[in-house]
Amino acid sequence: MKVARLLPIENSTKEEEFVKLPTANHLFSKKNISDAERHIDPFIINRNFHQKKKFPVKVTDNGMIGVGIEEGDHVIIEEKENYYEGEILAFQLGQKTLVRRLLRSEGRIRLDCAPVTNHTIIVEFETPGFKILGKVLQIIKEIL
Repeated sequence: MKVARLLPIENSTKEEEFVKLPTANHLFSKKNISDAERHIDPFIINRNFHQKKKFPVKVTDNGMIGVGIEEGDHVIIEEKENYYEGEILAFQLGQKTLVRRLLRSEGRIRLDCAPVTNHTIIVEFETPGFKILGKVLQIIKEIL
């Protein structure tokens, strides 16, 4: 298994962090395994992230394809106390986890896609099942 460096979305002076990811050779060297077993999903775990309020989330749609975040990618998010206008965040809305750009509109939260489409979601802070999970720091893409 090789160690892959995660590339941050933003410039950071923080200490670099690493996640161990399998190489394609490792995934395909095993015989008689299904395609589902060849994905990196189970490998996107790093105990250091959990200690620093950072954790991985799998992207479930193409709502942020305009900024390079696609369905099937994993994003590393950081839970913070404050989030700023225009930041890309992960949200829990009912049973769905979404990655969207945060905008405020008349006391409500507007979750915009990139590019901006008619799929904008507007919620209130007290909306049942709504929770801000954290700010997107890094993107991990699986290329097969």
